[in-house]
Amino acid sequence: PDLFPILDKYISNLPGDYNAAAPVAVLKSFGDKPQRFLLDVREPKELTDSGYIDGAVNVPLRKLFENLKVLPRDLNTPIVTFCAIGHRGSIAMMTLQLLGYTNVKSIGGGFNNWVKNSLPFVKPAPANLAASENKS
Repeated sequence: PDLFPILDKYISNLPGDYNAAAPVAVLKSFGDKPQRFLLDVREPKELTDSGYIDGAVNVPLRKLFENLKVLPRDLNTPIVTFCAIGHRGSIAMMTLQLLGYTNVKSIGGGFNNWVKNSLPFVKPAPANLAASENKS
């Protein structure tokens, strides 16, 4: 569904690799002691149905502004956003950039591309992960 039709129209005209990070490059950037914040903007049911990337923080895009407190305080912290296929992840990336974050990328092709590249993920998501839905 088009959550934000105007932004969706804008995003559809951007080059395919606009601020997008290849899934394999994202995994390599994690290293032994990751200094990054992985933001999953999918809905909790998507995590339950499809799985999730271990260590990612889930804040559905529609609840991002209600949950800014979970974001890193340091605006220079590397942040990687993602959704299922990339649209919501790109919207989250642009939103964070507008909020002043300086090092934000979105996983090109989203979680589906992560899985397609045979990168590690946990499936199914445990039922208690719904707590990360931030019911505030």
